[in-house]
Amino acid sequence: MNIAARLAVSALVAVTLCSAAAIARADKLTEQNMTQKDYKDITNTETSIPGQTRAEPPLEIHDLSDANAQGVKDAHGVKVVKGKDWKALSPKDRDKRMRDLMKALKPGTFFFIEVPSGNVWAIDSDAYFKLKEDKIIHRWSYEEMEKLPKAVRGDASNRPEIRRSEGERFDVFSQF
Repeated sequence: MNIAARLAVSALVAVTLCSAAAIARADKLTEQNMTQKDYKDITNTETSIPGQTRAEPPLEIHDLSDANAQGVKDAHGVKVVKGKDWKALSPKDRDKRMRDLMKALKPGTFFFIEVPSGNVWAIDSDAYFKLKEDKIIHRWSYEEMEKLPKAVRGDASNRPEIRRSEGERFDVFSQF
């Protein structure tokens, strides 16, 4: 193999490794390294039907622990969209998915999305309020969203000064 071919192969390998590392970092999005942009990217929906308002988007909650996810399942909650699938959808496709779910499930079903994982759940409204009261699920408050850094250059795990500080959770949407 001549030198030019070796250089080309080396460059291709380097690009592939860098891309794989970027994808791995993206899969490791946590509440500690998430930015406001990440939050908006995960929760953004746009109407899929011209001239109509968008479907009601899922309520944003903090990621569930394994024990809390089991609590949601025990209350007959069902994960209706996996996070990786939700994140792969465009904002219009997310709206269409929500419209389809609302048609398929009984009226009064609540939908919530774990942020940053993107898992979308469906649950009966009474069960939702009970889980909220029992502190199994925790809504994102406006103050918590505002505390997230606006954007991060490079790997946030190496820059602790820009991470969201952990503070008391205050739920401004307590009626939901």
